[in-house]
Amino acid sequence: MELLIFTEQSGDYIALWPFAAAALIIGLIVIGWRTRNLSYVVCCAVFGVYLLKVIDLTLFPMFIAPRSDEPWYWEQFWRNINLIPFYFGSDAAAYPELMSLAIQGAILNIVLTIPFGFGLRFIVPVSTKRIFWTGLLVGLGIEAAQLIMGLLLRLNYRQIDVNDVIMNALGVWIGYGLFRIFAWFYIWSRAK
Repeated sequence: MELLIFTEQSGDYIALWPFAAAALIIGLIVIGWRTRNLSYVVCCAVFGVYLLKVIDLTLFPMFIAPRSDEPWYWEQFWRNINLIPFYFGSDAAAYPELMSLAIQGAILNIVLTIPFGFGLRFIVPVSTKRIFWTGLLVGLGIEAAQLIMGLLLRLNYRQIDVNDVIMNALGVWIGYGLFRIFAWFYIWSRAK
C-alpha cells in the first residue's frame, strides 16, 4: 500500500502497510479480548491479512498530484466506466490480444474473491440465501471505492467495470461453494 504524493519539485511516497498492520493487530487484540477464542482470532487474522491484500491490489498505489488550473473533463473520466455486462470494448472482437486480456482480467477478478467466499463463513454466520447478495455487495463495494477515489483525486484512477462486479460476485459464490464442500467433507470424515 503506497500513497504517492507529487509536487512540482519531486515525488514522494508514504508506505501505508505499517498503519494497516497496526490497525489489524489492534482489531485482533480487541477480538481476542472479547471472544477469548484463539482459533477464531487466527481465522480473523488470516481473513484480515487477505482483506488488506485485496485493498492493496484494488485501490493502491494511490496518486495525489497538485491540482492544476486546467478544467477537468468529465468525458474522459466517464469513458473509463463500463456499465454494459459482458462488453469488453469495441476493439476486443477485432483484436484477439484484447479479448485475451479481458478474459485474463475476468479470471483474476474471480480468483481475487474466491478466498472471501471461502473464509467468510469462518468469521460470521452467512446463510446460503444471503451469500448471493454478499457476493454482489463485495463486487459493488470494490468498484464503488475505485469510483469514489477517482472522483476525489480527479483522475482516471481505475477502470470501473460492471464485468468486474459480476466476476467478483462469481468468485465469492465459488468460494462459498468450496467452503460448503469442505465443510461436508470435514463432517463426513469426522463421522468415519
